Amino acid sequence: MSIIKSITMALCVASLAIAHDHESLFDKCAVTGCVACEPSANIEDGNAKNIGVWLQPTFRDFSADESGMTGFFPGHEGERPEKQGLGVDHTEFYWSATKADQLRGSAVIAIAEHDGETEVEFEEAYVETLNSYLLPEGMNIKFGRAFWTFGALNAQHSHSDSFADRPLPYRAFLNKAFNDDGLEVSYKLPVDFYAVVGAGNFRGNDYPFGLAEEAEAGNEGKSGYIRVGSTLTEDSSWRAGAYMLSGNVGSRQTGHTHDGESETFTFSGESDLYVYDLRYSYKGLVLSGEYFSRTETGDLNIVVDEGTGSPEDDTFGLNDIETSGWYVSAVYELNPKMHIGVRYSKLGSPDYSSSANNNTLAVGDDALLSTAHEGEFNAGNYDPMALSYMIDWKHSDCSLIRLQINNEELSDGNKDDQFIVQYIMHL
Repeated sequence: MSIIKSITMALCVASLAIAHDHESLFDKCAVTGCVACEPSANIEDGNAKNIGVWLQPTFRDFSADESGMTGFFPGHEGERPEKQGLGVDHTEFYWSATKADQLRGSAVIAIAEHDGETEVEFEEAYVETLNSYLLPEGMNIKFGRAFWTFGALNAQHSHSDSFADRPLPYRAFLNKAFNDDGLEVSYKLPVDFYAVVGAGNFRGNDYPFGLAEEAEAGNEGKSGYIRVGSTLTEDSSWRAGAYMLSGNVGSRQTGHTHDGESETFTFSGESDLYVYDLRYSYKGLVLSGEYFSRTETGDLNIVVDEGTGSPEDDTFGLNDIETSGWYVSAVYELNPKMHIGVRYSKLGSPDYSSSANNNTLAVGDDALLSTAHEGEFNAGNYDPMALSYMIDWKHSDCSLIRLQINNEELSDGNKDDQFIVQYIMHL
């Protein structure tokens, strides 16, 4: 860590230590969701409307020129941002309204930077029933485009997270988050403890099924989950969940450009992803963790264009290729306006060179991905890892500043020390 970075951190600590203590929206973000995540949370009027903006300007500094998860082929949202220095990062405009406390509608438009360009995305646009509107008691329906219930973090917006970035499994397997077009039905079981089951059906135009605005023919996804939890004592509680996201991939295309060379990866086939999460809280301490397991079968097409006019184009057959990932985190509330946290995440790399059992991958009859393209796209049994340290301060009712240090090694020997300063404000 350079002297300049250390001085910057010290100055931030000094300036924010004198901030007044306020009740903040961020107290709700980590547990129950913020205004944008749960638009009607603070609406008493049954026909009220809510409009607002979330700003997330971010400063980033990386020690490595490039960083990539070899063998995982994530979308650009899952890759490390290319831009260093100060950027607007991610801005959200949201509109929401409730009707007679029975229906809720919400729309979120996000503006983000990628590869030096500004992108506008319709992140969410959905309607959902409340209080089991015209449905059996405990049952609700949500339809449209949304961040669906999957794992511990997917349903919440990034400004609600306890860290400045998502853990590696979310980046590798969900391109940071899954927000497809579809429908989800949930049912709160009539038992003495918290228990909810749900299922969804989706169009298939978001990772891991696709990334195009219009879903490719054959793309389709479905989900199922169960969550249970309970209060142990006045100061402690727990929650656990199991989730499935499975479907057909007509075409899932990702890629990037580096050193004047473009690489395009297109997968078609079947994708099955399972997640298990556990959360425990005691007073100001929150411990959480998730385990991801993915199996894919289909065809992987790789095109490498060096700009010479003769791109390399190979198609590989994948048969039950298994990958995995997990993370654990601990976040502690030092006082009502300050938190510290640590998180460790790791991925279990696919072994594309294995020909034992069902883990076979071949080009025609004579080549493996482990040797094709000089093995550039095979992880070589190396498991990517990332270690993060975080401290944040609530500056006011609607603003927070976060400092974070990441130590990542996403490919063998490519270590990347990252320094991140994130400022979040609600307008």
